[in-house]
Amino acid sequence: MAQVLAVLESAEVGVSGETGGDVVGNFSWRVGMVMLFFSFILFSLLGLYLDKVLPRDYGTREPVWFLCTGKFWNCLCCKQRVVRQIDDE
Repeated sequence: MAQVLAVLESAEVGVSGETGGDVVGNFSWRVGMVMLFFSFILFSLLGLYLDKVLPRDYGTREPVWFLCTGKFWNCLCCKQRVVRQIDDE
């Protein structure tokens, strides 16, 4: 991405919506930003997973396969909603 930025800046064009897709050295600024976004999401999810799995001094450690258990998915998406009813007396 730095090489694309340097080439566009040296040509006094800069990076904008129109020039973001220009290919320099078989790479474009837009592709680099998309790759950066997806790697951010991937490594964030990996960090959350490792935070649950790796041992530490406090808390409970989950087994490595905890994403495949029904307990995880029931807790995550299938919670029963509790509706409280307030009686007006």
